[in-house]
Amino acid sequence: MSQHPAIRTRLMTAAIGAAVGLLMLLGIRTVFNNSVTRAEEARSQARERYLELGLSLGAMLDAETGQRGYVLTALPSFLAPYQGAHQRANESLQRLRPMYAEDAEGLASLDELQRWELLKFNELQEIIDVRRESGLSAARERVADERGQHDMEQIRRIIDALRERESGAQATLAQVVQQARRDETWFELLFVALLLGAGGLVYRSQLQRAHEAQEAATAQVASERRLRAVTDNIPAMVVRLDREARILFANPAAGMLLGETQESMLGRTVREVRGEASYQAMKPYIERVLAGESVVFETSPVIAGVQRHFQQHYAPDRDEAGLIRGYFVFMFDITERKLAEQRQAQSERQLRTITDNLPVQITYIKPDETVAFANATLQHWMDVPVKDILGKPLNQLLGPTLYAERSQPLQRCLRGERVEFESQSEVHGAGVWLHTTYLPDVAEDGSVVGVYALSSDISALKAVQQELNAQARVDTLTGLPNRRQFDERLPQALARSRRSRRPLALLFLDVDHFKQVNDTHGHPAGDAVLAELARRLLQVVRATDTVARLAGDEFVAILENLHHPDDAHLVAEKIVEAIRRPMLHGDLSVQVSASVGVSFYDGPHDTMESLVARADQALYRAKAAGRNTFAVTAA
Repeated sequence: MSQHPAIRTRLMTAAIGAAVGLLMLLGIRTVFNNSVTRAEEARSQARERYLELGLSLGAMLDAETGQRGYVLTALPSFLAPYQGAHQRANESLQRLRPMYAEDAEGLASLDELQRWELLKFNELQEIIDVRRESGLSAARERVADERGQHDMEQIRRIIDALRERESGAQATLAQVVQQARRDETWFELLFVALLLGAGGLVYRSQLQRAHEAQEAATAQVASERRLRAVTDNIPAMVVRLDREARILFANPAAGMLLGETQESMLGRTVREVRGEASYQAMKPYIERVLAGESVVFETSPVIAGVQRHFQQHYAPDRDEAGLIRGYFVFMFDITERKLAEQRQAQSERQLRTITDNLPVQITYIKPDETVAFANATLQHWMDVPVKDILGKPLNQLLGPTLYAERSQPLQRCLRGERVEFESQSEVHGAGVWLHTTYLPDVAEDGSVVGVYALSSDISALKAVQQELNAQARVDTLTGLPNRRQFDERLPQALARSRRSRRPLALLFLDVDHFKQVNDTHGHPAGDAVLAELARRLLQVVRATDTVARLAGDEFVAILENLHHPDDAHLVAEKIVEAIRRPMLHGDLSVQVSASVGVSFYDGPHDTMESLVARADQALYRAKAAGRNTFAVTAA
């Protein structure tokens, strides 16, 4: 019996030890679970920083896209996405700063990132200002400057370094969580160790691990809260889905866009939320992203009866082992940009319709002399499709002969001069006259960036002009050349005489007392006399000679290639004799006579005026000699 109290004491001590061990085990379990939660929170915070850095880089790229769109088109609609991206980048930096409040190295990187982003935005704004004030060419030069590329490379470098750091933190925390979960198997061993009296050391070790896990989990929870704040406030739809396209997360923008609440979408598939038709349209992209590919595409759904345009980004969602467990969807509303593009395309179609139906050949020639635009009229004239004309060098399209005619006017236009000219060409095997205008396309900085070429067929106008010109050079009563044509032919005849050194004679004649014919028999009879006189003159001279009516009853004859001066005397005699014969006008017989004055061209020192004056003097001497004869004035 004396042993009983001792046994009871030992048994009580063992029981108390076991109870203490059990309580310690329960305490460790509680601490461990809290540590896992904190580790998960820390991992979530690292993921949040990783995503926020990506959004900051995306905002910079969106800003650069909006700025380039404005530079190229000068459309104000591109400034809205540019300014929005600027604001998103600033907001992103403000959200990142609290995330690195206790990380001196991270804050230093953020300070450097903010400095480079400020430089980049200043550079973008400067180019927009240059586009407004100095025009496209100056803005293009600024865009081509290496400074902007260098700034963007610095921004990428800093963000990539921070993202790599956060990615590594996520991996480390994931290992912590996995290790903590594996340590669950140690619980039973710990319990045994406690019963055996060796639990103190194990307890301290497990408690330390649990404490570390709890801190990591706490950080992850805070990160997830911040990530939620980011996704709830960005102007884009953000959705996370599993491999079955079931929605695990959706931000408020997604709910507003799809007409759903965030809660109503969770757990439902894309097919259930968007419908079968939309799912089938997205299915190829879903398959690609689940195969590990990042996918970017555009869609144009009808939402609430209005067509919208979106740019969608699908990115794989990988677990700690790198396996794809789902995907992320980022969707940006690009409706305004699309509408601007559609308006521009419609304007271009209207312009094309107008230019294709004008009876004018219209082309746009770049400074390198390649064709950048051609209307349907050119296609019709050349029998070459427009698509085969665009981009071709002008000399290849025109051929060497026609290009040689056009090259000099084109170069003058490329120097800033408006050039107009007429030329003969061939369309469908027929000769045509073209009136061509080259208009320089002058940029705001004064440089010529191209040439507008407009060619119209003026063949009909040319025919009318030629007819009018011919009529203006011919006497309508007799059909002979008039004074204008005589003034053109005499210098040409003198030039031929100088070259051939053959004699040339000029004969002036008029009808003696022609006024009496008009007064006695009337003007119709007088006109008939003049017409008959012209016919008889043409019969007397050779076909190579020229007979012209200067005015009234005054006529002139140019005799070329004479063998001897006496040949002119013989012609003058024949003229006097031919005119002397009676002329009939109906039943009326009219007899007239003529006086003729003759002068000879006296070589290179002689002039046309002197030759005409001598012939006129000879004519007056013939009249003074009693008319109905000829007289000669020597040089």
